[in-house]
Amino acid sequence: MEQEVFNMVKMSWRVNIPSPLRLQKEYDLTIWNVECRKVEDVPNDDWSISKIFTLKISWLSEVNIISERELVQSQKKWSQSQLQKLLILDIADKLWVDRESYYTQRMSDNIKRLEEELWS
Repeated sequence: MEQEVFNMVKMSWRVNIPSPLRLQKEYDLTIWNVECRKVEDVPNDDWSISKIFTLKISWLSEVNIISERELVQSQKKWSQSQLQKLLILDIADKLWVDRESYYTQRMSDNIKRLEEELWS
């Protein structure tokens, strides 16, 4: 007997928006440039499997929140330090290395170069 598989998407992120949303109001979303970062098989009590795909919004992503009267666009407003961290973590993913270790090493290298520049 073949095991039943339920495909699911896990979404959890934060984006900046220019105006507040209203509590208990329904909205539609459009999302562009989202990357699938993880796939996980989770067994269910009925012997089926939930295959969960985790999506990640990056600094290139765009999220629109739509109500019947308005379109609220996410704001791509990143500080330079936030953008730098996102880029370093994306490079780590591209290289298939541990994200936090790679980030720590890159930041240490940057600090060392800045200190050398300051004291030379």
